[in-house]
Amino acid sequence: MSDESATEEAAREILAQLPWLVGTDAPRITAAIERALSLPDPGSRREALRQALRSDVRVRTWVEQRLDEGSGRTDPPAGYGYQPLAGNPIGAAEATKFECRNPSCPQRDTWWRSFLGEAVPRCSGCTRPLSRASE
Repeated sequence: MSDESATEEAAREILAQLPWLVGTDAPRITAAIERALSLPDPGSRREALRQALRSDVRVRTWVEQRLDEGSGRTDPPAGYGYQPLAGNPIGAAEATKFECRNPSCPQRDTWWRSFLGEAVPRCSGCTRPLSRASE
């Protein structure tokens, strides 16, 4: 790809990025780039594009980074994309169920422990510690 066509391609690409990149300066820079792209003479088009793309340091930095990427915008070779980890995936851990086993309790609580380090609460009905449920 020639230098002129790479500059024109970068100019067309940055048009969509300008509102995010430069904020309220986007309309002014967009107008300058579109005016440069519409010029019929290749020499004057190239010079006007370079001036428009150098008019703001944020635009200049983006274009320099884009042009430095060069041909690095291709798909990765086969075998270099996303690969899941080897082996069997680990399933979600189950929560442990605790319940009140006091037969005379007026309000038998049930509670699920999500994390191993959590302290087991007491039953709100009889204030005894909850016991691991047998399943």
